[in-house]
Amino acid sequence: MRLWRAEALESFDFGAFNSGDYSGAVSQKVVSETLSKVLYPNDEGLKGKELRLEQQYFFVCCSLQDMMRILRVQQISVTRFHENLPPS
Repeated sequence: MRLWRAEALESFDFGAFNSGDYSGAVSQKVVSETLSKVLYPNDEGLKGKELRLEQQYFFVCCSLQDMMRILRVQQISVTRFHENLPPS
């Protein structure tokens, strides 16, 4: 099992801060951390549905990238991926 965490590339925007946009200076950090901070949001409303979809995309994308990294490190062709799955 893997645990993924979203993080902003830049956690603080000095340009926004210096121009007086104090909440905007940390908005990227807040938005990115929201993606992986609380799982299974209430998805009755549109915002909850959007967050749930973004979370699903994020976690699938992270897992696929990690699988591809493992194949590359082990020098295994993607076409032979199915041969290296653990038994279920």
